Amino acid sequence: EKLYDNIVFFLLYWCTLQEVLLAEIYKLTSNIALTNLLFYSKDFFMLTLFLCALLKKNSKKLFYPVIFYVLFLAISFIISLAEIHQESVGNTISLFQNLRNFLVFPCFIIIGANINDKAKFTDRLIDKFFPFVVVCAFLGIVEYCLDFIVGTKGFWTSTIGYTNFYVTIKKQEGNMLYGLPANFYGSYGGDYFSVKRLVGPWANPLTSAYSMAIPTIYYYITFVDTLGKRKINKADLKNLLRFIIMLFAIYFTHTRLILIILVLLCAYYLLAFSKKKILLFMAAAAACIVLLTMTDWQRLMSFLFDGSTAAHILSVTNSIKNIRYTLLGNGLSYIGIYGVAGATESTYLTILGNFGIVGLAVFIYTYGLYSRCALKMFKKGNSFSLVVFLASVMFAISGLVSEQLFAYTTIAEFYILLGMNSRSNLSRKVSSNKTTECSSKAETCA
Repeated sequence: EKLYDNIVFFLLYWCTLQEVLLAEIYKLTSNIALTNLLFYSKDFFMLTLFLCALLKKNSKKLFYPVIFYVLFLAISFIISLAEIHQESVGNTISLFQNLRNFLVFPCFIIIGANINDKAKFTDRLIDKFFPFVVVCAFLGIVEYCLDFIVGTKGFWTSTIGYTNFYVTIKKQEGNMLYGLPANFYGSYGGDYFSVKRLVGPWANPLTSAYSMAIPTIYYYITFVDTLGKRKINKADLKNLLRFIIMLFAIYFTHTRLILIILVLLCAYYLLAFSKKKILLFMAAAAACIVLLTMTDWQRLMSFLFDGSTAAHILSVTNSIKNIRYTLLGNGLSYIGIYGVAGATESTYLTILGNFGIVGLAVFIYTYGLYSRCALKMFKKGNSFSLVVFLASVMFAISGLVSEQLFAYTTIAEFYILLGMNSRSNLSRKVSSNKTTECSSKAETCA
């Protein structure tokens, strides 16, 4: 049981450091087989942990929607595989890549629900992993600033060896720019691809922003909950500093959707879950009004609505117009990141195109069920579950114009926590360093 929890916890670190570690390993060894073995090891661990979780003698009440989703996925995969000719090797590879992406959601939900010692796992997450993410965010800010001063392109292409890794192992040479992934840069109101984005140890701005979102919410709630209750101490100031570092790091990724939703969620928390802080909310709102009156709106609009934004909107609208709407979908490789019809830039449209109306309904129901469970666990006394619930709202909204909900290294942490917070025997107070008991037996929220 300890081994199971430790492997899951290890995967959190691996998802953060995979790109940099494997690029360095490939540079030092030039061994394609070894690097590929390590690259796909996370998929082996995901499937192994998923099977172990299914074999456990725990309550399966919340598993049924997830299992139904997996069965629906398996049927769609078999149909799609039968339709692919043997000579279409590229289509077959894309099909398996799509399968892996769609399995991330159900596998990690079940894996998280079967964490054995949830109290200890939560404590380790807060005491060890979240500070680790803060350090990664700080390193990302340092690299982002150094890029403006001395340039860091050589660091990535030569020192880390990311170019060769990206081309040879990930086979993404078509997405390169200046020897690096194209999403390392953007325009954001400036010249074409003139702005470097913060990528951090994740080596990806989107993965960085999504991965930093949950700790950012945690540190925000932890600090806000201390206001008015007791005198602010060093630990509170440390949490505030961590929140500021994370917020700046997310801003520098230029992942605008996550940043906007995060700010709105912070305001929502003050109103919905921290009613005693209404004066603080009013002060924050007044500060925002003053700030908005001093804002250069032309520059702000060019930042928010540049060519990248237009391309996202165009991709979504085109997908809405061109998707074949069916009850059971058009096959697993029809549309999406690796689909033959291309990316939709929307999680829900991708599911709709591949799995149809029924598949989309199953996904939304399952996602909503576990999010509701997290909220119920918060009301029962599990304070950390509120962080997970707010994160579920954030990512659900982002799914409208993003396919990152399928990206393993981006979203695995969230799905693990979403599954884990559907059942709980212990809870940790968000604003305290003490662990309090909720009940002696594991509770199912449904």
